[in-house]
Amino acid sequence: MGYKCDLFHPVTFNEKLQWLKLNAINPDYTRLADKVKLKEFVREKLGEEYVVPTLGIWNKPEEINFDELPSNYIIKCNHGSGSLFSLLVDETITKEEIITKLKNGLKINYYYHAAEYPYKNIERKIIAEKILLDESGKFPPDYKVYCFNGVPKIILVCIDRFGNPKNNFYDVNWEKLDLQRRYPNCENFKLPSKEFLNKLLETAKVLSESIPFVRVDCYLANNNIYVGEMTFHPLAGCVEFNPPIWDTILGGYLNL
Repeated sequence: MGYKCDLFHPVTFNEKLQWLKLNAINPDYTRLADKVKLKEFVREKLGEEYVVPTLGIWNKPEEINFDELPSNYIIKCNHGSGSLFSLLVDETITKEEIITKLKNGLKINYYYHAAEYPYKNIERKIIAEKILLDESGKFPPDYKVYCFNGVPKIILVCIDRFGNPKNNFYDVNWEKLDLQRRYPNCENFKLPSKEFLNKLLETAKVLSESIPFVRVDCYLANNNIYVGEMTFHPLAGCVEFNPPIWDTILGGYLNL
């Protein structure tokens, strides 16, 4: 990140995420980081309609009967972070490529990559999910709600993540922020209705209750809100914001 990490007096968002990795050791977070068990949590808190439809769950790639799956789907390891080991399957990908990727993914324990405790003890599985599409038949944007002590503060919208990715940040009033992360902004992106967006914020609030920080990632498709995952340490606590002052602004939202 280019600056010394002060774990005794953390101020920035990234410093505080590193502090949480070392001090917020909560076995309950393992359930929420597990992409299979998270579905159970979402059902309990919100209901079945918020859960991305599951096509199958397996312990190892050799158990997968590919003939029973549709031509297009998402397949991934349940213990991976973000898009790692998540594969968009279509006619261009062979069974052998899928199996090889999944085998490699199952070998990795993410805890040893960057000390993210929620991933340490996940019982590893493979999960295939139905592809969600918006009304135009495209992949829907990914709405990532940054929640601090159970309160949504900002929203990162990831647009065209499988094509030409772009990012926009918004405040809770859905005003676009002068902020970038990894990818350029999308100037012509049109948000859905405020009613729908506020329901999204309420969804994130319910799921993040009593957690110091968590990012709740959702998709808006077919007039529904689907919960994709819950992320405790975005980019393992090495998020480069532009302008950098946002590292300090978001750090101010996080009470340890």
